[in-house]
Amino acid sequence: IKTLAVAPAFRRQGVGTKLLDSAINRLKEGGVKNVFLHTRTGNSGAILFYKTLGFDTVKTIKNHYGNGDDAFLMGKEI
Repeated sequence: IKTLAVAPAFRRQGVGTKLLDSAINRLKEGGVKNVFLHTRTGNSGAILFYKTLGFDTVKTIKNHYGNGDDAFLMGKEI
């Protein structure tokens, strides 16, 4: 998955959780044991969302995005 996004009008209604849970369940069925993602270090809403779903920050990746923004690599055992 390249990008996971929910339109502002539909946020905080469980849409993102359902999308991510569905993707993770399919990965589990395929034998995947760990899931990783990147999010901008300044995206506090996304960071809180992923932490709520059990993701932990693994490391910071400097200049990950084209504009020079840093990213957190976050991961979760599934």
